[in-house]
Amino acid sequence: MNVLFALYGDFTSNSAMHVAHLADELIALGCDCTVAVPSHPESIVHLGQTQFRGVLFSSALADGGGFRDGRGPDVVHGWTPREPVREFWTALHALHPAARLVLHLEDHEYHLLETKVGRTLDELLALPEPELDRVVPAELTHPRRGPRFLQEAAAVTVIVDRLRELVPAEIPCQVLWPAADARFFRPRPLDPVFRHSLGLAPEATVLAYNGNVHESNAAEVRSLYVAAALLNRSGQPTQLLRTGRDFTPFLGADDSWARPFTIHLGHITNYQHLPVILSMADYLVQPGLPGRFNDFRFPSKLAEFFSLGRPVLLPRTNLGLVTRHLEDAYVLERADGDSIAAAVRHLRADPGLAAHLSAGALAFAARHFRWPDTAQRLLTVYRELTPVAVHA
Repeated sequence: MNVLFALYGDFTSNSAMHVAHLADELIALGCDCTVAVPSHPESIVHLGQTQFRGVLFSSALADGGGFRDGRGPDVVHGWTPREPVREFWTALHALHPAARLVLHLEDHEYHLLETKVGRTLDELLALPEPELDRVVPAELTHPRRGPRFLQEAAAVTVIVDRLRELVPAEIPCQVLWPAADARFFRPRPLDPVFRHSLGLAPEATVLAYNGNVHESNAAEVRSLYVAAALLNRSGQPTQLLRTGRDFTPFLGADDSWARPFTIHLGHITNYQHLPVILSMADYLVQPGLPGRFNDFRFPSKLAEFFSLGRPVLLPRTNLGLVTRHLEDAYVLERADGDSIAAAVRHLRADPGLAAHLSAGALAFAARHFRWPDTAQRLLTVYRELTPVAVHA
């Protein structure tokens, strides 16, 4: 089976990491896989060694994906229904009409659009077509074309069950959780020498968070800084270890209240370095609260957090609706600054509970976050869409 993944961005995103693991696992299962991106194909070096071909959209249109058997794609898996992917599929399908389209949803696309442009979906849909096209960023899902694009899909995969609400009822839909690369995301002991080299004080409680900051998650990432400040003010030395890029200001004009407690390493270009950095933390925290943003997504870092065997703190939304409080994770009704600080105090006062949560995180990861298992479920979706001859 020839599988062509189409990413909305280049190979530096978390989405690219999901696709890369799935493509490599599908190759191990006998498929031939190509991953196409709209720009910067050289960014594939960010992923380390891969088995699949990484190409530009334009190259895939020219050679059908470069599959070894000389045929075009049997399945095109669009990651996600954003405009670059829709435009690519439209052009590709004209050249390879037998290809079946699968679309993947990993966010409430229209909530992201509303946040980005500062208008509600109803307000956007009330605009004349030319005005709407001018307002909608080219890299996001179009509120009129996106739903029509979904209707073209032979199947849809969703990163969390709640996203089924956005999928037409007649289209087959499979939940596809992300997983973690077991070669790198595994329990590691705290390394005091490396912690010191990062500027982490030996007496400090270290919280860690990896990920970019944008309009949609700015408030919740800010709550991590608030939690660290509150803990320090109460006499518990605490440092926040962060990676990722900031695409919006979120700490205020004067960030002197937050910066003394923070070590921000910026964008980590080598994916294999990330688990080593995160393993220097005492606790791994996913901030946030229930609502339209978090209910419809699955932060990919959570699979990696659990696989590292540190106590995981997360809000009661998306994965927090499945994990058991004080067994698999420390589940907060709202993972805001006050609640995160209170949970850290609880864990510091009860080392036995912290150890129990470390073991619980690893057990949960073993049950749910293995890429080979995820790829096998995805292959089942593909096989239900393609002719029997493909599998001969």
